[in-house]
Amino acid sequence: PTSTSIIEYIVLYNGEAFYTFRQDFYDSVLYQVKEILPALIPGEKYTLKMLCGPDFWNPLGRGKQRMAGRCMTDMVCKGLLPLTFAKSRHEYPLRYQLA
Repeated sequence: PTSTSIIEYIVLYNGEAFYTFRQDFYDSVLYQVKEILPALIPGEKYTLKMLCGPDFWNPLGRGKQRMAGRCMTDMVCKGLLPLTFAKSRHEYPLRYQLA
């Protein structure tokens, strides 16, 4: 018997460029952030690195970390997480806080 596997992709457009992500990668970022939500403190600011934790974040490498950031931006803009963008001194890394 032959095995077939289906890989789903998401295409995001940020107003300047298109980005393609594997659905399972997008979902894994969403899962990591959802897991930490109950521990977040209202008014505190968090980077995606902080939200995902080192076990998930560190093995990604720079390219995938940027991809994760683009996924997170999409999730926040679509309201998939109860987070908003937080102001900070520097543009990057983006910071998030509870909505």
